[in-house]
Amino acid sequence: MASDQSANLALPYLAAAQAQKHVTHNEAVRRLDAHVQLALESVTTAEPPAAPAEGARWFVPAGATGAFAGQDGKLAAYEAQAFDFLDLPRDALAYIRDAETFARFDGGAWVALSSGDGQGAGTLVLESATATAPAAAPDEGAVWFVPAGATGAFAGQAGSLATYQNGAFSFRAPRTGALAFIRDAWRLALFDGGAFVSPLAVRPARAAITAEVIEEDLVLSGASLDTAMVIPARAIVLGVSTRILSEVTGAPSFDCGVAGESGKFGSALGIALGASNSGVIGPTAFYAATPVRLSATSGVFTGGRVRVSIHMLTCPASAFPERETEWWAQAEYGLDGVPPALAADFCRERYALNGAHSSSPQVVARSGGAKAVVSAAGAVVMAPANVLAFDYASGRRQMVVEGAATNVFIGSAAPTAAQGITVTAQTYTVSFWGPGTLTLSGAATGTVTGGGTSTRSTYMITATAGTLTVTPSGTVTKVQVEVGSFATSYIETTTAAVTRTTDVATWSAAATALLSTNGPVTIALRGKLSHAAATASTGILSNTTTNILRVESAGTVRMYMASSSLNSGRSITAGTMTEAGICAAWDTAGRRIAVNGSTPVSDTAQPTTTIDTMYLGTPVGMNTRERFELDEILVWSVKGGASAVQGQARVWA
Repeated sequence: MASDQSANLALPYLAAAQAQKHVTHNEAVRRLDAHVQLALESVTTAEPPAAPAEGARWFVPAGATGAFAGQDGKLAAYEAQAFDFLDLPRDALAYIRDAETFARFDGGAWVALSSGDGQGAGTLVLESATATAPAAAPDEGAVWFVPAGATGAFAGQAGSLATYQNGAFSFRAPRTGALAFIRDAWRLALFDGGAFVSPLAVRPARAAITAEVIEEDLVLSGASLDTAMVIPARAIVLGVSTRILSEVTGAPSFDCGVAGESGKFGSALGIALGASNSGVIGPTAFYAATPVRLSATSGVFTGGRVRVSIHMLTCPASAFPERETEWWAQAEYGLDGVPPALAADFCRERYALNGAHSSSPQVVARSGGAKAVVSAAGAVVMAPANVLAFDYASGRRQMVVEGAATNVFIGSAAPTAAQGITVTAQTYTVSFWGPGTLTLSGAATGTVTGGGTSTRSTYMITATAGTLTVTPSGTVTKVQVEVGSFATSYIETTTAAVTRTTDVATWSAAATALLSTNGPVTIALRGKLSHAAATASTGILSNTTTNILRVESAGTVRMYMASSSLNSGRSITAGTMTEAGICAAWDTAGRRIAVNGSTPVSDTAQPTTTIDTMYLGTPVGMNTRERFELDEILVWSVKGGASAVQGQARVWA
C-alpha cells in the first residue's frame, strides 16, 4: 500500500506543506462516508436505477452494465450526481436492503450472516432431518431438511431446506458446513454436503469420533423379544438404558442384554410405569450388528411397552463420507461450473487427477535433504530426504518447500552455556523450543522468552557487525540463529554451523500435461508465501527457463506466459510470510490474474511461453530464505471468467 494513503480504506493522507489541504481532507471524508455504516441497495443489481438517491450504494456484480460496466467487485457510491467506485476490503460487513440481510464480503462474494436459512455462520434450527413429510399444520417459519424418499409437499426436493412461510413452502440448498439444531433428534449437527452429521471430534482429513443414541419402543410379548434396531458393527457401546412407558405384565421383572448375556445391561429390572435403568457398562466394542434382547425373568410377557436406548460411540474413517466420493466435484472446487482436472489438497491429504483419486507423488515431488518438521502431535520430527515434507506448525497440515538456510548457533540441541557468534550488519531470526529464555547481547540485544516444551519461540533482530552473544537459561532446546526475518525449518548443529540445501519441487509429467501455451488453463495456489528481500524477485511457479507467476523485487505479484508481465495490483511485503490465494488464467485471447479476492486484472496478450517441466519456485530450487507453506493447488482446463477467477483467488479455509 502506498505511503500516501491508509492501508484499509485508502484514505488519502495530507502531505507536509500541502497546498489546498481541504481537497485531500474532503476526499478522505467522502470515502469514509461511503464505507462507514455500510448499507447496500443490492449486491446483485447489474445496472443502477435511472435516478439513484443521493448517498445510495451498491456492490457491482460480475457482468454489470450501464454506469456499472467494467467496475465488477467495486463499491459504487452515488454522490453529487455521479458514481464513485471504491475497492472493498476483505471481511467488510454490510446490510443488504433488497435481501434484508447482513453479510460479510469474503473478497469475492457476499456471505450472509443470518442464522435462520442455513446460508450464514449462525445455527439453523430444524424441525427434523429425517421426516419424509411435513407436519399437518406447520408453524410459521419452521424449517425442515428434506431427506431422500420424501412425499407430499416435500416430494422431489431431497437435499433441500424447506421453509414454511405465508402458507407455503419454499426450498433452498443448505450451505456445506452449516450448523443445525435438530428438534426431533435433540442434537446439533453439521451439513456435510449430503446429510446432517454429528461428529464429536474431527481431524482435518475428516477421520472422526461420533456419539450417537438410537431408540426403539418395544411392545412386550413372549419369553423374550429382540429390538429391530441393532448395535452397529464396530460401535463402542457405553450402555443401554430402558424406561417403562406402560406397566409390564406377565413377568415379575426383566433382564436387558444381548443373546448369550441376558443381563449385560441390567438384571431383574422393575416393571412399574416410569421405572428406568441406566445400563452402563465398561466401553465395549461390538464387531457384528447385534440387537438388544429383553427377557422375562420368569413366566412370559403378556403386555407392557418399554423404550430401549443404545448409547454408543463410532469411529468412522470420515465423518463426511458423502464428500469423500469425488470430493473435487463439489461446488466449492468448481470454476464456472467445471471441476478441476488437478486438485491437490495437502491439508486434508487428498488428491485428484483427471477425474480420479490420486496421490501426492502423482502430483509433485521434492528433491532435497531430510527436513525437520512439526508433527500433528506437536513434536519435531525428521521428514526423509527426497520426499514431500508436511508441517503442522501453523495448526494445519501444509506442504513445505524452502530455500537454503544456515544455522550459525553451534551445539543447538540443548545448550546451557553462553555462545558468541560472529554476525554481519543485517536481519537475523533467533528461535528455540522450550520454556526457558535466551538473552541476547553485543551486536543486538533482547530477551526471547519460551512458551513451552512443544512451542517454538522466535525473535527477529537487526544486528550490527560484530559478536552476538546468546545466553540460554532454563530449558532451551533446538536453538537456531539464521539470516532473515522469519524462522525456517530447524537445522541441528554440533561442532560447526550447518547449511540446509534448497528444495526443488517438480510437478509430475501428468500434472504438467494439463498446462499448455495456448490454454485454456486456470491455476489456483493457496498457502503462505514468503518474499525474502526487496532486492530480488521470488519465483512462485516456473518452467525450465521462465517464471509463470512471480513476486517482483518490489513485492507485486505478476503473471507472465508472454514477453511482458501482467500486474495483479497486489503485493507481498519483503521479509514476511503472507497468507495468499492466487488465481491465474490464460488462453489465446489473453491473461487474467487475481490475488486474495482482488478484482481480476486482464489483458489481450497472447501467451507465448512454452510449457515443459513445471516447478514450484524455480528449476534450481527456492531462493535462500524463501519458504512456501502450501495448502492447495488446483488446475482447470478452462479459462475462468472474471468472477470465477476472483472467487478462486482466496486463502485456504
